[in-house]
Amino acid sequence: MKEKPAIPDILPMWLMTRKERQKLARKFSEPNKTMKEKPTVSDVLPEMYAYRDAPGNGLGGSLHIVLDDENVEDSHVQQCIENARVLGDLPGVKLGETILLMSRTQRLKLARKFYEPNETKEK
Repeated sequence: MKEKPAIPDILPMWLMTRKERQKLARKFSEPNKTMKEKPTVSDVLPEMYAYRDAPGNGLGGSLHIVLDDENVEDSHVQQCIENARVLGDLPGVKLGETILLMSRTQRLKLARKFYEPNETKEK
C-alpha cells in the first residue's frame, strides 16, 4: 500500500496570511542581545530637547530634515545620520540612531513636538 505524502506543518509563505507569517517569524527568530528596544516618544523627548537647545540646532541641526521638515522615512533619518557624521555632530548621530529605532508614527509625533516648550525640564 502506498503511503500518503506528509502534509507539511508549515504552509508556503505565499499561502500564509500576514499574521501567520509574523507568528512564524517570531517562533523561529532568536532574541538578539544586541538589538535595541524601540524607544517611546517620551523616552526620546529629553534628548531631542537637549539637542534642540544646543547652539546652532534651533532649526534641527543635522536632523532638520526629520525634526523640522517632518520627513520621517528610514532613508531620511539615515541621510541625517550621515550628514551628522560628516559634520562631526556626535549628539546628532546618537539622536538620529535613536530616532531610526522608532516607528514612522513615533517619529512624526516626535517631530511635531520639536517646537513645543521643553516640558521635561525640572522646575
